[in-house]
Amino acid sequence: MSWIRLRTEKSPYYVGRFVDENGKLIDRSTKSKDPVQAQRITDAWEVEARCIREKLFPKSQHRRVSKMMYHIATGEPLKCPTVKEHLATFVHEAAMQNEPETATSRRQTAKLFLEYLNQTT
Repeated sequence: MSWIRLRTEKSPYYVGRFVDENGKLIDRSTKSKDPVQAQRITDAWEVEARCIREKLFPKSQHRRVSKMMYHIATGEPLKCPTVKEHLATFVHEAAMQNEPETATSRRQTAKLFLEYLNQTT
């Protein structure tokens, strides 16, 4: 059985507690300030973990099922950035922190990585 609690000392979001696919008790932020929505998200995580534990679907389908469960629980699709979007954020964060050398290094690393991906596909 899953449950939620409010994490007032560090965050305004509810934390969900559930048993994961390995049988461990897990605390995870729901990123929701609404207790009903937070409970639905936590319940979805628990159902997903139980399905993996009981081998109701292969672990390789975990991401697809996770996105579907999140959509059902919140009514909103899970935002999954592309590799390009993720790398752009990675570079932008360094630039916003006034770390020009870090931003330059990250920009070059991202460029090389994307070039590598283009060569292998």
